[in-house]
Amino acid sequence: MPKGKFTSAGKRLIARAMFHKGTQFVTASIFLRQNNGFHDIVLHLLAQGIEIMQKGLLLANNYDVFRPQLRKIGHDLTKGADALHTAYSLKPLKPEMKSQLEELNKYYGQHLLRYGGAHDILSPPTKIKVEPFQRMALALLRFGKKALK
Repeated sequence: MPKGKFTSAGKRLIARAMFHKGTQFVTASIFLRQNNGFHDIVLHLLAQGIEIMQKGLLLANNYDVFRPQLRKIGHDLTKGADALHTAYSLKPLKPEMKSQLEELNKYYGQHLLRYGGAHDILSPPTKIKVEPFQRMALALLRFGKKALK
């Protein structure tokens, strides 16, 4: 990535690009799900889309504050959600959704949805439902359209 300072317009373009890329991961997950794609890959793409949409919205909120924090947030969906809710003064996630996000985060954050391993036979992520995260992604999309105007 080029080094240097960006104008406020450039920072906004970077935030929009990141958000848009996140929406494309979500779109890919929906396509795979509609075409009987592997559950783990659908979840992975959905989680990756949510992560990138969160980060795009954080950058749109305050690029200079959140750009250095993105590495600290890493692939942790709960940290991303918490940062997003704080940045935009949103209501916190409902306890049930927070719990579901934490469960998905256990698999996504350790890259277990991308690779095969013992977890596939001992504790497969098939118990994690896709629908709540599709609703979350849709909520982020709606919110993003307003925030990125």
